[in-house]
Amino acid sequence: MPTKLEPQPRITISPAAAALAAIALCGFLLRLFDLGKESLWVDEGFTWRLSKFTLPQYIDNVLHTIRNVLPPLYFQLMHCWIALFGSSEFSLRFPSVICGTLSIVAIYLFCKSVFNRETGIVAALLLAFSIFHIQYSQEARMYELLSLLSIAAFYLLVRFIRGNQWSSALLLGLANVLLIYTHHYGFFIVFSEYLFAAVLCLTRRGYLKSSLTRWLALSAMSFVLVAPWLYVFINQARKVAKAPWLPAPTAASILSLFTTYAGGTILLALCLAPLAFWLLAKLFSSQKFHEKEPPRDGNWDLLLLIWLIAPILCAFAYSAAVNPIFGYKYLIASSIPFYCLVARAISAIRFKYAKIALLGVMVLLCLMNARRYYNSINKEQWREAAQFVEKFAQPNDVLLFNAGFGLENGFDYYSRREDIVKKAFPARTVEVNTAVTQDDLAELSDDISGHDRVWVIYSHGHDVDSLISNTLRESYIAPYGSRNFANITVCLYVKEKE
Repeated sequence: MPTKLEPQPRITISPAAAALAAIALCGFLLRLFDLGKESLWVDEGFTWRLSKFTLPQYIDNVLHTIRNVLPPLYFQLMHCWIALFGSSEFSLRFPSVICGTLSIVAIYLFCKSVFNRETGIVAALLLAFSIFHIQYSQEARMYELLSLLSIAAFYLLVRFIRGNQWSSALLLGLANVLLIYTHHYGFFIVFSEYLFAAVLCLTRRGYLKSSLTRWLALSAMSFVLVAPWLYVFINQARKVAKAPWLPAPTAASILSLFTTYAGGTILLALCLAPLAFWLLAKLFSSQKFHEKEPPRDGNWDLLLLIWLIAPILCAFAYSAAVNPIFGYKYLIASSIPFYCLVARAISAIRFKYAKIALLGVMVLLCLMNARRYYNSINKEQWREAAQFVEKFAQPNDVLLFNAGFGLENGFDYYSRREDIVKKAFPARTVEVNTAVTQDDLAELSDDISGHDRVWVIYSHGHDVDSLISNTLRESYIAPYGSRNFANITVCLYVKEKE
C-alpha cells in the first residue's frame, strides 16, 4: 500500500520582507537607470586616475601632491574593481549603485532594531526615492560607501550598548576604522558615537563602569589602525588650508543642507510637519500618536539627533574657525538619521489613510525630482568636449586647460589623439586652482610659441580679467567664437597671417 506523502512546508514571506524587497528593487532601478549616459566629471576622473594606483603608489601620490587628501580605502577597492570589470563610466559608477542599494536594506535593519518594522519600511522608502542619494549613487565617488558604513557603525553601536559584548565592540571599532579610511568626515561620525556614549555615562548609572574596558579596547584598536594615516592627513590638511576651494558656510547653508536632504522645499515641509507634530505629541499629548514598540534600553531618538546634528556642527565650526570644509556631499551620512527621524514621526501617525496619503505624495514628488534629474545634464560634458576638439584639431595644435586639473581628470579620460599638445595653464592649476595673473603671461607666451592654432578649454578656471583671451587676441583671432558644453567652454584661436 503506497505511503501517504507528507505535505511539504510552505515557504512564506512576511509582508515587511516583501515590502522591503520591492522598495530595494525600486531603489536599485532608480540608481541604475542611465548610469553610463553622462560623461565623467572631474571628481569622477580623479577617482579613475587614483584608482589605477597600488597602495604604495597611492600613498606616494598623497605625500607629493596638494589636491589629494582623501584616505585610500575607496580607491583601493576601486583598484580591484577596475581590474575585474574595467573603467567604463558604467563600471566606475556601479559600486556606488551597490552601496546605495545596500544602504536601503541597512536603514531598514537599523530602524527595525531600534524602533519597529514600520519605521524601518518608511525609512527605507524615503532613502530609496531620495534624489540626493540617487544622484550620489550614480557618481564614482565614496559618498554612498560612507553612508553605508555609517549605518553599519551605528547599528553596531546599538548592539554594543545593548549587549556589552566584546564581539560588538571589536566590530564597532573595525567599522570606525573603515569610516575614517573612507573619508575624513568619518572622524565626525565617530565623534558622534562617543558623544552619545558620554551622554549615556551621564544619564545611566553604572554604564561607564560596566563598559569602560570594552570602550577603551575598541578605542585603542581604532587608534592603532588609523595612526598610520594621521600623519599623512595632517600634512595634507596643512597644504590644502593654504588654498581652500569651498566658500565659508552661513546659517542659510544649514537650511539649504536640509532642503537638499529632503529633495526640495515642499518635500522639506512635508518632512518637518510630521516631525513637529510628533515632537509636540511627545511633549504634551499621546492621543494622536502612538508607539507600537517603545525603544529598548536606550534613548535612540537622542542617538539619531546626535548623529544628525554633531557632524553638521563640527563641519560648520571647523569651517568658521580654521578652513572652509562644509560640503553637502561630505555630510551625506547625516541625511540617514534625518530620514530615520522623519520615518519615526510618520510611522507614529495613528490614522492609516493619512499616513498612506502623505507617503504617496512624498514618493510622487520624489519621482518628479527623479524625472527632472534624468532629463537634465548633471555632469560636466568632457566626453562631448573631447570629441569636438579632437574632431577639428590639427596636428601640432596646442590645447590649454584652465584649470589644469581638468586635463588629467576630465579630458584625458576621453582623449585618443597623440599628435596634439595638451598643457595645463597656468601649470600650477593642476594642483591649486588659483586666478590667472599678469605674472603668468610669460608662461602663456612659452606655451603657445611655435603653434599657429591654440585651443583654450575653460572649466573650473579663474581668469576673471580675461587675461588669456586678451593676450591671445594680440596675435591670434577667434574666427569661430566659443563652443559651450556643460561647465566647459572651448575656444579656438588661429594665428593671423602676416
